[in-house]
Amino acid sequence: MRNIIRADGIPHLVSMTTSEHVVMQNEALVSLTLIVTMVLADAALPMKEADLSETICSLLQDQHTLPEILCNTLTLVRTILTSEHLRDDMLSSSACDAMRVLMDHSDEKVRQAASTVAPLLEDTTEGER
Repeated sequence: MRNIIRADGIPHLVSMTTSEHVVMQNEALVSLTLIVTMVLADAALPMKEADLSETICSLLQDQHTLPEILCNTLTLVRTILTSEHLRDDMLSSSACDAMRVLMDHSDEKVRQAASTVAPLLEDTTEGER
């Protein structure tokens, strides 16, 4: 993971999350989630510079994003919210609004995932007020 960071791979992974190929999107989301979980301190700056939070918001707001991709994106958001490094970027994005919409999604797994992430966004936001 650190080799990916050192080789400037983070922007490429972030870019892959919006690929037209679902497998590439999924692999990028899983990779980013693992990196956030394991070595976020090293990856936080490259992720900010690659506009990860904006990319996440665009995935969450796109009506054509597949439910599986939405669930993996929500897992990445949940992982980010448990860390101090990228939380502020996520909170300043439109993720809260997207989460409210996803709580009424037609897919049950997406609704469940959004329902578990939304309180984390709100709790974090309320704690900063």
